[in-house]
Amino acid sequence: MAVLVLPLALACTASIGEGPGSDAGPIGNAASGAGGTAGSNGVGGNGVAGFGGSSVDPESSVPGRTPMRRLTLTEFTYTVRDLLDEDVSSLAASFPADGRSTDGFDNIAASLGIATNQLDVFERAADALAMRAVTPGSAGRQRLAVCADWADADCRRKVLQAFADKAWRRPTTPAEVDQLVALGANAGAAPDEQVALAVRGILLAPQFLFRVERLPPAGTAGRYRVSAHELATRLSYFLWSSMPDDALTQSASAGTLTSPADVAREVSRMLNDEKASGLTKNFAAQWLALRGLDGDHTVDAAFTDFTPALAGSMTKETLSLFDHVLSDSLPVTELLTANYGFIEEPLAKFYGVSVTGGRAELGATERRGVLGQASLLTLTSYPNRTSIVRRGMWVLENLLCTEPPPAPPDLKIEEPDITKGTLRERMASHRTNPSCAGCHNLMDPIGLGLENFDAIGRYRTTENGEPIDASGTYPGGRTFNKPSELASLLAEDPRFVTCVTDKLLAFGLGRVLSSGDEAAASAVSHALGDKPSLRDLIVNTAQSQVFAEQEVEP
Repeated sequence: MAVLVLPLALACTASIGEGPGSDAGPIGNAASGAGGTAGSNGVGGNGVAGFGGSSVDPESSVPGRTPMRRLTLTEFTYTVRDLLDEDVSSLAASFPADGRSTDGFDNIAASLGIATNQLDVFERAADALAMRAVTPGSAGRQRLAVCADWADADCRRKVLQAFADKAWRRPTTPAEVDQLVALGANAGAAPDEQVALAVRGILLAPQFLFRVERLPPAGTAGRYRVSAHELATRLSYFLWSSMPDDALTQSASAGTLTSPADVAREVSRMLNDEKASGLTKNFAAQWLALRGLDGDHTVDAAFTDFTPALAGSMTKETLSLFDHVLSDSLPVTELLTANYGFIEEPLAKFYGVSVTGGRAELGATERRGVLGQASLLTLTSYPNRTSIVRRGMWVLENLLCTEPPPAPPDLKIEEPDITKGTLRERMASHRTNPSCAGCHNLMDPIGLGLENFDAIGRYRTTENGEPIDASGTYPGGRTFNKPSELASLLAEDPRFVTCVTDKLLAFGLGRVLSSGDEAAASAVSHALGDKPSLRDLIVNTAQSQVFAEQEVEP
C-alpha cells in the first residue's frame, strides 16, 4: 500500500469543531432539565451542583482546561475493537507504554505525549487494519459495508463518510469527506484499495488518535459547554475507555444529550453494558494501584506462598468487589466495610476460608473491604517486610486525597532491624522526633492498624515472637484496636466519598484537577448524602456541570 498520511490540515482547520448538528454554545444557553441526584437506577432525584442542586461559589468553581490528548494504548485497543471488531492485542504489544501521572492514571493529558516511535507503531497498525478492513469476509469489511458496490463512487463516499463519522466521533463535513475520497482517487487505485487508503488516513488522522474538542464559539469568554458529540465522547471514554456506541451517538445527534436527565439515562444504560468492565479494569485498577502487582512489584523468595497464580487471584478479588459494589448500587463505603469477598480457590486457601459459589464470608476474620485484601497489603509492603509508612501514605493519598507534609530535606533514614521486636517498636522514634512527627503521626496510626497482615497480606498475631499491637488513634481522637475497626472509621470519614469523586472526575476528564474542579467534585459528593452508592456517584459526576464544560484558552 502506498505510504500516504492524511494531511494534518484536515484536523486543524475550522472542521475541528462540530459538523452538522452542533449544539455547542456558552453555558448560559445550555439546555437544562430536571436535575439529577440519581436513584439506584441512575435517574431522578434531588439535583446536583450546577443543575438545581447544591451550588458552588462561581469564583472558586472555574474548571481547568481539558486539552486535546492522545488515546492511551488501552483506549486505542478498545476503540479499534468497537470500530472494526478487531483484536489488536498482538499489534499493541509493540506499542511504547503510556506514562503515568501523579494521580496514577495513564489517561491524563499531561503525560500523553507522542514520540516518533509511537507514530511509527500507529502507522504500522493503520496499515494492517486498513488491509484487513477491505479483505472479503473480514469483520472490518462487514462494519464498513453500508453499501455493497464499492466500484460505484457514491457508494465509496457513503462508506468513507459513515466510517469517518464513527472513527472521529462526530459528524464529518462535506469538505472532509471530499478529501478522504480524493486520497484513493488521486492514487489511481482499484476501488478496494481506494477505500483502504482512505481508511488508513482516517486511522492516522489526529481526529482519531487524539481526543479533539473544537475551539469555542467566537466571542466566548470564560466557560462554555462542549458540544453534544464531545460530551458523548467524554462519557464513553470515562465509562468504557472506548468510543461512543450508536445509541449514544444518535442521542447526541438528536439533541437528547443536553439535560442532566438525558445524561443520567445514558450513563445508566452504559453502566449496564458489558463494556462498563472498562471502568473496573482501568479506573479501579489504576486508582487502587493494582497494575503494580502484575508489574514491577517483587516479593522476597522467603514468601514461598506467593505465586503468579496467587497474585492474579489477589487482583481479581479487588476488582470483583468494585464491580459488585457498582453493579448492585451499594454504598461506596462498602469498598471499605464489606465483610465478604469474591475469591478463587488459591486465595481462599491462603486466607483460610471456605468459598461458596465464588463468595467467601469474612465476618469472622479481620478482613474488611480493600484494606483487608492481600492485593493492597502486598503492594504497600516492601519485598521482605511490611511498611507502616507505605500503607499509611497509600490510604491518605488514594482513599482520603490528603497529602502528608513533605519530609525534611536533611532526613536520614536508618533501615530497621527486621529480626528484632515489632515494627511498632522499631518505628516509635519517628513519632517522637520533632522532625519526623508531623508526617508520621498522620501516616503511622493507619499503617500500624494494618500490622496484623504481613508483607503478602497473610494474617498474623505476632512478629518475631512478640504480640502485634494494631491499635491507634484516628484523626479527631477516635480510637481503634484492630484492622476492622480502622476500616469502619475510614468509611465514616467524609473525605473518603469526596476523594472517590475527585478520582472519578480526574479520570473522566483526563486531566489534573484545578481547585475549581475539586470544589465542584466536593459539591457533587455532598449532594448525595453521607453514604451515596458508587453508581450514583458515577452518574452524578457525569451529570455535573464541570464534566460538560470547557475553559477558554487565555
